[in-house]
Amino acid sequence: LSDKKAVTVAVGDGANDISMIQEANVGLGIMGKEGLQAVRSSDFAFPKFHCIARAILVHGHWYYLRASVLVQYFFYKNVVLITPQVFFTFCNGPSPQSLYTSVVYILYNTMFTAAPIIVYSLFEQDFKADTLLLNPHLYYIHRNNSLMSWGYFFRWLINGFWDSTVVYWIPAVTLYNNAVILFDDTPLEMMAFGMTVLHNIMFVVNIKVLCNLEI
Repeated sequence: LSDKKAVTVAVGDGANDISMIQEANVGLGIMGKEGLQAVRSSDFAFPKFHCIARAILVHGHWYYLRASVLVQYFFYKNVVLITPQVFFTFCNGPSPQSLYTSVVYILYNTMFTAAPIIVYSLFEQDFKADTLLLNPHLYYIHRNNSLMSWGYFFRWLINGFWDSTVVYWIPAVTLYNNAVILFDDTPLEMMAFGMTVLHNIMFVVNIKVLCNLEI
């Protein structure tokens, strides 16, 4: 091919197709009458030729959407977590005090914000399977990698900075102007403020992905 950037797919069902399958960027092997030689050399194997259409038009479309959101969502939600710590550093002067307890950094990605994005990555369907099969042109919506472009990525980051600004400064300004006095006449401690910010963060980042979920 003259175009060095071209991505090729090779489909074969016999031993004579092995070289073609291995040379292509993606090799698809069909379990045919000539044996399983092509399948063993391929990247993906299919029992029948007609299964390829569903794999590409349906599952390929869904997978790209889910994977692109999954990757960029992890950047987004960690920006929302860390940026309030930066704000807190400026407000706290030279103190090395952390806004959150150390366990938060361990459980944030593994427990506090894991479930919604897992559900999204497994079940998100922007179009039903029948719709994608009947309208092959929908496959070309993201053919230029639109969901993984720099513009789309920076949009996630900007949303992260904006959300982190809101979840930090609203409680910060509120508590600064209206100090909370506890039952023993002591003011609300710093750790309680950090937990308030953390709960706001968990609510925002979890609801963010659930609002985009279509099953």
